[in-house]
Amino acid sequence: MKFEMNVNSMLFNTSKTNSLYILGGVFFLALILRLYYYNTTVLLDLDSMDFFSYAVDIHVLGTLPENYAIAKQGWPVFLAALFSIFNFDYTETYMQLQKISAIFLSSITIFPVYLLCRKFLERKYSFLSAAIFASEPHLVYNSITGNSESLYILCIIVTIVCFMSQNKKIIYFSFILAGISSIVRPEGLFVFISISIMFLVRFRKEHLNIPKYILAATLFMLILSPIMINQEKIEDGESLFVRAYNSIGLYFPSNENPSSVDSLEQDQKIQQINPKISIITGIENFPKYLGWVLIPTFILLAPLGFILFFRNMENKKLTIIVLTAITAIPAFYAYSYPLPEIKYLFFLFPFFCIFSGFSLKLFLEKIHAKNFLLIIIVVVIVSSSVIFMDYKYDFRHQDESSMIAKYIVDNTRVINGYYPEAKYIEAMDLPKDWSELKNFYANVDRDKTSTRSKLPHKILIIDPNEYDSMEELIFSSKDKKLTHLILDGKEKNPDFLNQVYFNEGALPYLEKVYDSSELGYNYHVKIFKIDF
Repeated sequence: MKFEMNVNSMLFNTSKTNSLYILGGVFFLALILRLYYYNTTVLLDLDSMDFFSYAVDIHVLGTLPENYAIAKQGWPVFLAALFSIFNFDYTETYMQLQKISAIFLSSITIFPVYLLCRKFLERKYSFLSAAIFASEPHLVYNSITGNSESLYILCIIVTIVCFMSQNKKIIYFSFILAGISSIVRPEGLFVFISISIMFLVRFRKEHLNIPKYILAATLFMLILSPIMINQEKIEDGESLFVRAYNSIGLYFPSNENPSSVDSLEQDQKIQQINPKISIITGIENFPKYLGWVLIPTFILLAPLGFILFFRNMENKKLTIIVLTAITAIPAFYAYSYPLPEIKYLFFLFPFFCIFSGFSLKLFLEKIHAKNFLLIIIVVVIVSSSVIFMDYKYDFRHQDESSMIAKYIVDNTRVINGYYPEAKYIEAMDLPKDWSELKNFYANVDRDKTSTRSKLPHKILIIDPNEYDSMEELIFSSKDKKLTHLILDGKEKNPDFLNQVYFNEGALPYLEKVYDSSELGYNYHVKIFKIDF
């Protein structure tokens, strides 16, 4: 009884001190969850490596590169500024700084999430919604990869909170934030479109509402213009609006030439995935991925809350409905390919948190012991998140793959590819000294290709799928000085590689020098040295 009274006091006492204590607890919950799964052994890969490389380029040059650009420049610009503050000796430390930054940004996002939920819900339900966001497993995992989503989600939530303010100056500031969001990720353009629509609706009866909107849109363009100018200056480059126009054009194919070489290459890749990009494909795939991304946190709460949200419709609620619908368009576009990733729906999670709060409110108001149940609900939410994380993501496999990649970097030179675990090699194969890596960026030959494609690597990876036999692989690659075979026995590998994996003594000129099972790894990899 005493415990329940303390809970009641904490949740219903309206003092700012209590609110800060609870929010501080939710923040530490978010931070602890992310740090628990954070692993210093696992470095950057794929997109996060692209961001890192571009950030180093900006850091060394002191400006944006003028020979190439990437679509999502905001995150590397932020990282470059961060890199300039610190003076570490090793390249790996800056990679860890990138991951830690994403973790921290993802954690502090609970504060604007709470403020957004407070626009619609009582304080205790807003705390619960913030706790849902803090422990959402997809966001927890995404934050530890060092990618741009953490910064983007923070930007768009702060944008929406500012836009829903009663202060005109803060509303104008939201358009500046929308510009920053669009620099971080092109999807920010749809946030701008959403608040533009609602600005005109909200102030339709005010005098000079159109000139006021023009001022707001001008602020958006002023923030965006430096990046757009840089993108347009680069040969074959595309600004945000050009990319959006070309993306819409994919639904309506024509015989005209693409506007750039990058567009041509992108379209060719898309056609390889699915030659029939269409609205029908999007309609088929969008609900499927939406259902997957709702599991486990939102699957029971968000759908019901969405229905409840329509009660007593007002401008604030209409703003959220418009934002939810319009910011879902990029995800629909991605699933029209289809691109089989759920990350395109992460940007809807703040709205899902609001809807979930309405479901919790309905449930708890029907329960007499509702205050005590708040603690139980938080425990259930966090527990389900942890269980889902452990089931969904194989962290041990990532750790073992990284350790194997480290051995390969330290002991081999030319190897066969072993998809997808070979992705861990790139980051470990960079110059270990930060000064050496910066010196490379300062002196690299700059053409239209990205600096990442020219990074100095000791390890050369040869695609074994281009060969029909072991002899062809080894002797056709001899001029590249193929030194080792990396074999894991997976079905995706060519049969002639798996034959060696399962019959080690079949070829006398192959000497096994490494076996991960001897180290107790679940991921069983064998490395053979070629004796020419």
